[in-house]
Amino acid sequence: MAGASGGAPAVRGECVGDWKAGTYPADFITGGGTSTLPAIGGRNYAVHVPKDYDCQVPTPLLYGLHGLGMSGYSFNVGGTSTPKRSGGLVAKADEEGFILVMPTGLGPSAADVQVIKDIFKNLETHLNIDHKRVYATGISNGAGLAHRLACEAADVFAAIAAASADLVTDPCTPARPISELSVRGESDTLVAYAGGNTGSTGWYSPGAKGTLELWKKIDGCTGPVQKSLQYCETYTGCMAGVEVTLCSLPGVGHILYDNPLDFDVPNIAWEMFKRQPMP
Repeated sequence: MAGASGGAPAVRGECVGDWKAGTYPADFITGGGTSTLPAIGGRNYAVHVPKDYDCQVPTPLLYGLHGLGMSGYSFNVGGTSTPKRSGGLVAKADEEGFILVMPTGLGPSAADVQVIKDIFKNLETHLNIDHKRVYATGISNGAGLAHRLACEAADVFAAIAAASADLVTDPCTPARPISELSVRGESDTLVAYAGGNTGSTGWYSPGAKGTLELWKKIDGCTGPVQKSLQYCETYTGCMAGVEVTLCSLPGVGHILYDNPLDFDVPNIAWEMFKRQPMP
């Protein structure tokens, strides 16, 4: 049943909202990605409601945030495909029973954090959302936005997963502890794994290890590292039971979702999300 993934059996209540299983707008996937939903904050978006959605059950929600030069369609429908799955995050949403929000044109700015929040307010009128299981994942620019959402919208988001970007939001002062997963290619030449000045504007990145240390400090992680997954180090001795993880992929560059190691970023991210509802 939708909404039950990773937790206790879902409790049925009153039907919330008017949307049913399917994609909004209906032809977003089959029509090549054009969204006819009214734009919010000047940004277009689409929504996929999983096939087993039940309006009487609070259902998890995930924002899929694309990188520079991509779109909500290319990232969420095509850009997250792996050798083991076709259909990208849309297929993953149907597998796991979460609502997928697919915005286009957002970046790591304060204005776009507000757009994300405004989209969420609108979706609350249409869907039965589990407010303890709202998540964001992104790549590159979208990952930068995911980090910023963790810093500035922890009242909405339970956890984030960021690929090919580091934490550059300063100051980062979440309203509460929040779980964070970073996936980084050790051979990334666009956003260097080791950090330093990067990008055409020369902005500074703390690097993958620096981002790990920043999130450990923000979330008050004191426990020892756990290596439960190949390539990953996880800290669970953090405030409110949250966790902080860095996965470092050797020989992998900037775009990680399709990678030669067959490291399935959507699967790894969703397994963490299922463990980490909002405290």
